[in-house]
Amino acid sequence: MEMGENESLLEQILKQTKHAVLRIRSMHVIDQMAVSIQDPQLCAHWSCLNSSLESSVRVSVTSYGYESIRTSLVLTIGIDLIRVVMKDGRVCTLSFEETELRDLLQWQICQHHTHSIQHLAKVQGWQVLSGIVSSGFGDMEAYGTTSNVLMASPRSNVIVSFHSNPVSGSKLWVKKVEPSIETHHSPAVTANKWASLSGEFQEVNLQLLEGRNLVGKIDMLMARLSLS
Repeated sequence: MEMGENESLLEQILKQTKHAVLRIRSMHVIDQMAVSIQDPQLCAHWSCLNSSLESSVRVSVTSYGYESIRTSLVLTIGIDLIRVVMKDGRVCTLSFEETELRDLLQWQICQHHTHSIQHLAKVQGWQVLSGIVSSGFGDMEAYGTTSNVLMASPRSNVIVSFHSNPVSGSKLWVKKVEPSIETHHSPAVTANKWASLSGEFQEVNLQLLEGRNLVGKIDMLMARLSLS
């Protein structure tokens, strides 16, 4: 982004000032969230090749002990807008409002939790039945968007439902499927794991689980449930 040749000195100064203010406000939001949110960790890498009208920063979301599972996004800060490139290549544009950037980062944190658990499921042989990064299930959150994932154990005798909520926190439900020799009544049901999705789930108190962080706690829980 360059200055226009026909712009006056005052217009150029105004553009540079607006960019500087937006950059400082963005830095404040990122730093504030990095300090207040301990799990997962937010790390910002600011580019040294910036101009007077444009700056870029890469924000990475990781969990301690599981750094190989990383959620990253690149923010390009302009004069009035922030252009965001997600990990999957999606692009969105934010205004100068701090709440929009905060909502986006909180949404990425929720996605990081669900993506991390899906990665653990593949490693431990679990099957991911569904995964939604922007779920409308449950109560409306004050900000951010809920992400959830539904998984079945290797033996298909345990169903786990995980919801990552930006405000109310993460929640986990477990359902134990009793073995049955009955045949499926519907041709659409091809396995016991699909026939057992309905019914009562029991909520797990994540605070009482062993583990240093959320991903570690669920990792240990899934390993234990795989043996049950």
